Formats: sequence, C-alpha cells, structure tokens
Amino acid sequence: MKGTFNGAAFTYTSDLNVEQKLRFDPPVQVTAGTPASVTVRLDLSGWFRDGSKLVDPGSATKGGVNQHLVRDNIKQSFKGFRDNDEDGLDDDHEEASGHH
Repeated sequence: MKGTFNGAAFTYTSDLNVEQKLRFDPPVQVTAGTPASVTVRLDLSGWFRDGSKLVDPGSATKGGVNQHLVRDNIKQSFKGFRDNDEDGLDDDHEEASGHH
C-alpha cells in the first residue's frame, strides 16, 4: 500500500499470510443448481488506527512498535455477507436499513 502520512510518502508492505474464516449470520445456504453470491468487503479506514488515533504506517512495518496492532486491524477488517443481488450490500440486512 502506498500513501502519505503527515505529508511524507510511505509504502506499507507486510508478510501477513493468514487463512481468514468468516462467519455468515445468518448462514449462507448453497443449493445445487441455485446461484449463491457472497461479497467480502475490506474496510481500510481502520488499518492504521489505535482507537480514534492515527498511527504512522512506518511504525507498522516488521519489527515496528505498531506491527501487531495494524496486523490485527487488517485481519478484523474483513466482512463477508450474502449478496445474491450483487449490489455490495448485505442481503439479510438491506430491508432493515432501507436499501433495496
């Protein structure tokens, strides 16, 4: 990932390589002959945060003081949900939120 922090350019790389298991609530049922689509969304806005405080991406590199914080934030940023209409919204919660 490339960007700037306080005006200084940075490149963030990680050797993070984990298997991610997502819990679908409610569970997604897959039936032979019936399409089932899911969306996996990543929220990058929280990757370089400690609560409401921004952290310097340079401090999150291997051996950095925020390496584990950012790694955990990345793992927690994955959200998966049923999305048969492929609109990027959770099918099971669209009606409750007013989206169709």
